[in-house]
Formats: sequence, C-alpha cells, structure tokens
Amino acid sequence: CSDIIGIGARIKLESVLGYYWNRCPNKIGIDDRIDWNTHLREGEFEKSAQELTEAIRIYERLLGPFTTLSARVCRIEALIQLGKLDKAYQECLAVFALERRGSNSHLDMVDVTATYHAAVIQYKQNDFEKAALYLAEFMTKSQKMCKNALDEKTYTALNAKGVFTGEDPNNVTTLKIRHTFKKCAEIFMSLYSASIYGSKHPFLTHYVDTFMESN
Repeated sequence: CSDIIGIGARIKLESVLGYYWNRCPNKIGIDDRIDWNTHLREGEFEKSAQELTEAIRIYERLLGPFTTLSARVCRIEALIQLGKLDKAYQECLAVFALERRGSNSHLDMVDVTATYHAAVIQYKQNDFEKAALYLAEFMTKSQKMCKNALDEKTYTALNAKGVFTGEDPNNVTTLKIRHTFKKCAEIFMSLYSASIYGSKHPFLTHYVDTFMESN
C-alpha cells in the first residue's frame, strides 16, 4: 500500500513541479522530460505557488525534506514574482539549511539558483550590502560549476572577462550591483546553452532577463 501511495505522490509532484532549468548542463542526475511547471512559466504565479506548496507537502511527508529542494527553489521564484519577498527569503534560508546528499549538476544548479534568488530579494529590499554578499557567493559557486560543466574554451573566455568577480560588500553602489547581476545573466546563459531551449530557455527569458530589464 505504501508503494502505491508513493507512486501516486510522485506522479502528483511531477505533474506540478518541473525543474525549470529543464536539463542540467552535463545531464547528470536529472530526467530529460521537459515543460513541467507550465503555470510558473506562463505567469500564473499564484497558482504555481499553491501547487508547489502541495507538492512539497506530499514529498516532504513521504520521502523527506531533501527531496523538496527543486520544488522549493521553484516556489521561491513564484513568491518573488508575487512580491512576497519576506516569505521568499525565508524559503531561501530553508533551502540553504537542508543537508545536501551527494553532489551532481542538478543539485549544484539548485544551490546556485537559490543563491541568485537570495541576491535578487535583498536587492529588491534595498539591502545592497547583503545582496553583494549573496552575489559573491553566487560567483564562487557558479565558477566551480562552470569549470566542471562547460567546455574549456567557454569557461576560459568567461573567466578572462572577469564574470566570476563580484563586488566588495563594504563598497557597493546600485550601479555596481546592477553590473554584477549582468554578469550573473551571462553565467546563466552559458549554463543553459546546453539545454534544448538555449538562450530562449524560459527561466532566462521570463525571469532573469525580465529582472534585468526592470532594474
């Protein structure tokens, strides 16, 4: 009976969750199925947040908190889009507090994306010092991921351009923070280039690029 319940919960979760990066750059440890979380990508943020909350509740109860990482990061994005920044930040802290079990490209992308979300939240709340700290952390994590996931030529070109360099949290300005977010966008573009969407990946066009255009 428990196996049947588990299968049902997994189907429920997969129908509403979706790993919005579609495929991780080196396709390790992630399913190739696509276009899962349609509500989030179609701008139905309230509905997406509700469905993700239900999915997290089911998976956490049956399989434990660690299995909710991807859903939580998706929900952070939905909450940011809804303007619920305090709640989104608490979700970021919950993600950071979860113990990681092993390492692969999918888990690395979850961690990198959650860190980016935290930086966006702090920027929107005008805490530029804290935003700079999260951006510096994002750069460290993403540089390690890019070095492992990208071909040597692409990684070397990014590194030579200084895209992995953040700003000094003790000497930040709005202009400097915006410049660093542009670097983040370039990093995400490189990581997502291996997906079937490439530069047109919904996460880039509907979230990263939109944020850059509005700031």
